[in-house]
Amino acid sequence: MSHTEEGSDKRPEANPVSPGSDREHANRHGAVAGKNSAAAAQIGQVEQRTHVEFWMPVLTGVLAATSIISAIIFGYQLSVMHGQLQQMQVQSQIEMAQTQPKLEYLKFGFQPYTQDGQPGYLVTPEWKNVGQTDAENAVYMWLMGGLKPGEDPEKYCKIHGLDYSSEDHVEMGAGETFALISEFVPTSDIAMAVSGATSMLFYGHFQYDDSLGTGSAHEHSVDWCYEVNPTDTNPSDFMYALVGPSSRTGN
Repeated sequence: MSHTEEGSDKRPEANPVSPGSDREHANRHGAVAGKNSAAAAQIGQVEQRTHVEFWMPVLTGVLAATSIISAIIFGYQLSVMHGQLQQMQVQSQIEMAQTQPKLEYLKFGFQPYTQDGQPGYLVTPEWKNVGQTDAENAVYMWLMGGLKPGEDPEKYCKIHGLDYSSEDHVEMGAGETFALISEFVPTSDIAMAVSGATSMLFYGHFQYDDSLGTGSAHEHSVDWCYEVNPTDTNPSDFMYALVGPSSRTGN
């Protein structure tokens, strides 16, 4: 075999790799991978913080808007409920006013009568409960008086300091007419009124309760005062003028 052929049969020898170089390569690879993982984690954290920072104001705004809308809705509902309550109260007052008792003057009745030798008349005021319910625990008082020319009738018409324990108690059913206790007026007093020397006053006071409840809202009173203007001594020709004070309390 020739020298040339021998040389052609030789293969180049590979560089030997030591075990230490493999570990070093693995360590470098691991370090690179660790750095990449750390960087990826940092990037993830940055992205997470970015999302949180972006959405937090949005969520805060949404919660604030929701709170405002809820407050507006609540305020509207409260206003509606308040309006409904007021409407119910007004309706209740209207129904009470329509159904409660109400006393109204009808007329003065005159009956010829002689007292202690003096001719005259028994005067009987007649009233009616024009309401839809009964008037309970009713008390009244009425008087007659003389009024000189120029005197203010209000000085006489109002009855003060009534002693209700001595008054007459009556029950006035709905729609009922009732007569008060009669008072005597002599013909001589009527003649003085015809001449213009005096005027006659018929005045009185009512106090009563309705049957719709208790308390001050169900307590009522009426003050009334009429000036009598006779043209002669015949009561059928008398004229009446409502003079002050005349008032009604209660609903």
